[in-house]
Amino acid sequence: MNNTKQNVVLPSGHRALCRTCALRQHCLPSVLGDQEITQLENIVEQGDVLKKNQTLHHEGQEFTHLHIIRSGSAKTITRSKDSIGQITGLFFTSEIIGLDSIGLQQHPNSTIATETTFICSIRYENLRQLGRLFPDLQDHLIKRLARKIGQGQEQILANSRVTAIERVSLFLLFISKRYQRLMQAENHFRLPMSRVDIGNYLSLSPETVSRSLTRLEKNKIIEIKNKDVKITNLSALNGKIEHLRMI
Repeated sequence: MNNTKQNVVLPSGHRALCRTCALRQHCLPSVLGDQEITQLENIVEQGDVLKKNQTLHHEGQEFTHLHIIRSGSAKTITRSKDSIGQITGLFFTSEIIGLDSIGLQQHPNSTIATETTFICSIRYENLRQLGRLFPDLQDHLIKRLARKIGQGQEQILANSRVTAIERVSLFLLFISKRYQRLMQAENHFRLPMSRVDIGNYLSLSPETVSRSLTRLEKNKIIEIKNKDVKITNLSALNGKIEHLRMI
């Protein structure tokens, strides 16, 4: 039986150049050589630019692609029976959307851009076949999936056992940690969502979110103006959730 896979090559105008991308070290395993990266580039599609509040895919839609955020951010929403959406996840630059759909025939949630967002897309079947040829790529994908599962478990715990100020502190530290991973300023960033959406994500009212942020500011732990946040005392912010041992 011939196991040789014929490469799937997209038209050059639709391909992304991974080797020159500034996010390469965050998206791809560092051990990939030029040959592996070339074959990966052949299946990576430069996706659409999503405007704020534009939907990438809908809950129940057939799962075909994984999506990597090149810049911007997005949220996942699951609809309940009363049609009120629950925000279940956040995605930032270099993160992969759709990992929770692997093994399913359809997306379990909808993904919506929270700001102007640029994405690259990879047909999952093509990536799976390429992973058989390059185990390091497959291992990298498994690690990213494991990280996402861990983040989901942390969020469930955060929303079930801790106070409002602890939830908001965790939220700020989650964002800070993401920027740190990208080697960007982890102490100064812009909130990706409104107070209403943050409250939805943390299972808090918008008023409680605002009060918690104000309390952190009065304690000189953060400075905040609209969506612009500066963490002025990272040790104190970590101290708010130290007993949770989750960061």
